[in-house]
Amino acid sequence: MAAPQDSSAADRLSPATRRTSILIRMVMLSWLVTVLTILVFMLSIIPEEKRSLMQSLESKAQVAATSIANVAAGGIVVGD
Repeated sequence: MAAPQDSSAADRLSPATRRTSILIRMVMLSWLVTVLTILVFMLSIIPEEKRSLMQSLESKAQVAATSIANVAAGGIVVGD
C-alpha cells in the first residue's frame, strides 16, 4: 500500500532550487534594508540642509545690504 502523498511545495523543490530561492530572498531583503536606510537618512538630513542653506543666504543678503548702505552713505558724504 502506498503512503499518502502529503508533501508541501518546499519538499518538492530540489536543494539547488531551494538554495536559489533563499538566496533571492536574502538579496531582496538586503536591498530593502539598504533602500530604507538611505530613505530615512535622506528624510532626516534634507530639513537640516535646507535650514543651513537659508541661514547662509540670509547672512549673505545681510552683508550685501550693509555694503550697499555703506556705499550709499559714502556717496552722500562725498556729494556724488
